[in-house]
Amino acid sequence: MKSVLRLSIALAFVCLTLSVQAVAYWNCSSPTGPASGTWNNNSTNLTWDQPGSDPGISSTGGPVTSSPYSWLGTWGAAYSSTPLAAAFSLGSATNGVPGAFTITVDNGSGQVEAADLLVYNGPMTLTGGRLDFTAVINNTPSYQSEEGLVFTIHPNQTAYFNVIMTNTVGPTYTESIGRNVFVNKQLTGTLYFGATNTFVGDVAVKSGILGITCDQSIPSASSLILLNGTDIGGAGDHLQDTPPVFNTGGHNQTFDQLVLAGPNSLIPRTINFGNGNGSLVFAGNSSTNAWASTASLVFGDSNPGNLSLVITNYQIGISLLRFGTTSSGLTATQLSQIKFANYTNSPAVIDSLGYVSPTVTGIPIVSITKGYNLIWNAIVGTTYIVQYSSNVSGPWLNLATVTAVSNPASYFDAENLNNARFYRVILQ
Repeated sequence: MKSVLRLSIALAFVCLTLSVQAVAYWNCSSPTGPASGTWNNNSTNLTWDQPGSDPGISSTGGPVTSSPYSWLGTWGAAYSSTPLAAAFSLGSATNGVPGAFTITVDNGSGQVEAADLLVYNGPMTLTGGRLDFTAVINNTPSYQSEEGLVFTIHPNQTAYFNVIMTNTVGPTYTESIGRNVFVNKQLTGTLYFGATNTFVGDVAVKSGILGITCDQSIPSASSLILLNGTDIGGAGDHLQDTPPVFNTGGHNQTFDQLVLAGPNSLIPRTINFGNGNGSLVFAGNSSTNAWASTASLVFGDSNPGNLSLVITNYQIGISLLRFGTTSSGLTATQLSQIKFANYTNSPAVIDSLGYVSPTVTGIPIVSITKGYNLIWNAIVGTTYIVQYSSNVSGPWLNLATVTAVSNPASYFDAENLNNARFYRVILQ
């Protein structure tokens, strides 16, 4: 297996165990200053400790050699037809406390290129110009490592990739799941995409949270794959049973398909609607994918079976979740595998246009007095949604949110004095 070449964001005093032959690392503008600066193809910013060996760690945060090798040399050419830029941050705040790191991609000296990106310490923000991925180091699968490009965000860390990402190298075909994948998000830290990216290939979440901070951050031709377990790269990064989460952040995002795969059917795959706003659309035919566990080359599959998709922070009448454009967007089995966490883990129902929502049972309305005052049995402190429709079969629109202060609870519909309406009350 080839050596792993990565962008690693770490503090100088952190002891790292990396199963790599060579790691480039970030040369701070000040040896003891915060690890922020400009990432470009200027050799003063891109340095090696020593090609062919693990990096040394300097107590002062600067390069451990007086004449570090430029990353624009032969090691870059070994992995790419053009010089491949990568970085590993050094340095800490003067008081020894980690600071917020901002690294700005500058293509003024030529297109900045990269392979894998690693974040050991943060929070870290990657901003500036376009970043092109031109090499996949782990491109040969084995029992020691799955294949593919990785964004590895270490535990308790957060990274924001606010640059437009492209991949001249193209996606990597991942044999174990039969998909062409742009990148695999690994380890249990949190990663946010904050730009309208133009890369090609699917996005796989193996561990932790991948979120978006703008509409349509991921190309609509990409599929979302929710897996389980960090299994790409060296053994030091391997970690089993790490629930994957995709967080919409309340933004609008369209994918091709939703794929649930990877080992262990006991580990949930989760979609989080953030603040409850926005739409998440899978325009392709997700019904062709069996949402069942698949074996990892490294971990195998300890609990084979169908996988659960947990939907959190979904709000009826506000959040939109859609599969295709007809009621055949998902199979009956897939609908039964969905659990809406905010609605007592209710399974899903799909309508004639492909919209998926929880199967909720209406709470009986005890009576409606003159003036359209709705009254129902309630639990004090519980929040309910009052909905109305001009048709008893729907569609249902939100009318009001009511937190019960007594039992029974009530709501007066002052807007409906002349028109006939049907009402129902559901839990929020």
